[in-house]
Amino acid sequence: MKEFLFKVGNSSTTVRTLIFTLGHFLIDTMVIAKITGADLQIAGQAAVVGPLINGVWYWLIDRWWTMGHMETEHQEVKNNSRTNNLIFNSAETK
Repeated sequence: MKEFLFKVGNSSTTVRTLIFTLGHFLIDTMVIAKITGADLQIAGQAAVVGPLINGVWYWLIDRWWTMGHMETEHQEVKNNSRTNNLIFNSAETK
């Protein structure tokens, strides 16, 4: 369990999710306050629920996407590196 939490906590998916969720808190607080005329404390309390659910949803989608496309994306990087090396090496020999 500890290894799993360490892996999850250090992933770029988790970092992106935290940034996304914090932005949602701020945006939702401002929107709720502006539309309803509520003070920031009440708007902030109301704004917590949606971003938390959206944050979990985003984490699940991003984790699924990353795991499903990791091999493809790494293969593209390897192929680009080989192509760049071939171009660079052929330029040196000319």
